Amino acid sequence: MISFRLGAIVKIAVFLVIAGALFRWSNGIMPRSLDSRAQQSTQQPVDTSSGVQNQFVESLDGLDKASQDVEDALASVRVWKDHMAMVEGPMGEAIAADSANSKRLNALIKLDRISSDQIAQTSAGISRFRKLLDDRMAGTSVKPLSVPEEIELRRLTAAASNAQEQWETAASRIRAVVQAADQVESRTATTDPKYQIAAASKSEVLADLDGDIANVEAEEALLQRALSPDVLSVLAPLIQPRNVQPRLSGKSVRFYRTLETKPMSLTALRSAGALNPNIEGLKMLASIVGDRDLSEPRWSIHSQENSWREGDQEMLMEAQQYLRDFGAVLVKAGKLSE
Repeated sequence: MISFRLGAIVKIAVFLVIAGALFRWSNGIMPRSLDSRAQQSTQQPVDTSSGVQNQFVESLDGLDKASQDVEDALASVRVWKDHMAMVEGPMGEAIAADSANSKRLNALIKLDRISSDQIAQTSAGISRFRKLLDDRMAGTSVKPLSVPEEIELRRLTAAASNAQEQWETAASRIRAVVQAADQVESRTATTDPKYQIAAASKSEVLADLDGDIANVEAEEALLQRALSPDVLSVLAPLIQPRNVQPRLSGKSVRFYRTLETKPMSLTALRSAGALNPNIEGLKMLASIVGDRDLSEPRWSIHSQENSWREGDQEMLMEAQQYLRDFGAVLVKAGKLSE
């Protein structure tokens, strides 16, 4: 009987404690631990994590570098214009009299570069992004950069870097071409030490320019061969735009649909082993270009060598060699996709 009464008393006591706590909470009287946390969460500003701080510091450093790249690019543009003004005068006659120098000048003029308007747009974008960072850092809590903002930052820094590199190269090269035609240093367009080229450096700049010109000429000759009727007729099934691309599935090839209509992918052919210089590579190429599910034009050829007719292997070897020799330039020309 006594133990029963004690148990009942304990239960009543526990019930009263819980009821009292519920009463206090319902009247806005919070337990001290919860009350202190609530006050801390409402009164204290959100602390900026070190990760966000590092992100903003790195972003500002990147914008500083991009701003300097823009300034350097615009300075090089001015040097280019100064020297081109000289070329349009009597200096142009001296350059035209030297076939090597004339070729250099024509190559420099034809080369595509980022325009001054595009550099100005990049500069404006850098200013806007810097203001975004400044405004965000001035707030009570710093919101980290979103993925689109990170992409825009990378675009701006890359554009500024490319402009700086392109125009600094162009300025040094036109300077070297002018010096090669006019050995009198006092007649050059600028005396800025940054753009003065010593004799040894001038030779290096001209050698690099000549090397680039040779590479361009070699690529143009290769492209001319790649676009010849003989090559295009053999590769006709591959350069035909379609909305399918091959993909290796186990030991066989399947075609998957694509959103864009494009020629055959050189990477897909290579990944499937269709360019391997062996019998297996020839069989893979035949299975891709001779697949019955492939729309015309396609090769009328079996995938297994024991079913090949006379001349089939030679044709496959020729096509494979064309792809290895001309694949990269055909991709640039848009005849094959990457």
